[in-house]
Amino acid sequence: NKERLLHYGDTKGEYDLRLAITHYVSEHRGVICEPEQIVVGAGVQSLLNILCSLIKTSSPVVFTGVDFVKGRVVFRDRGFKTIFYGNLTNDLSDFEKISPKIIYTSPSHTTPWGDVMPIKTRLSLLSYAKSHGCLIIED
Repeated sequence: NKERLLHYGDTKGEYDLRLAITHYVSEHRGVICEPEQIVVGAGVQSLLNILCSLIKTSSPVVFTGVDFVKGRVVFRDRGFKTIFYGNLTNDLSDFEKISPKIIYTSPSHTTPWGDVMPIKTRLSLLSYAKSHGCLIIED
């Protein structure tokens, strides 16, 4: 539609793209969601800044990998306590002490050598997040 080209796009990202993403994550990841639950942006750092403005700064943020330094800097600059938790296993009992509200993880690339997070650990993370009202950001 030529008319759409003359206007600013949706602030969450183009609806058709978000709809395509819902189909993709449903088919390939088993995630059921709506286009309204997806935000597409120009870069992860700008999206993290938006997210930071929506969450209380007293919330701890756990990073399961060491690679994403810029993400830790964004959260730290916005007043969040950032914690590196590199020994992630199925047993997340240590999380009870930390009580994170955000977990930033890269399950498909957990180390510079390309290691992947075992499915059992991924399911443990999802279970923890659901039972503790925790947000998971998957990179």
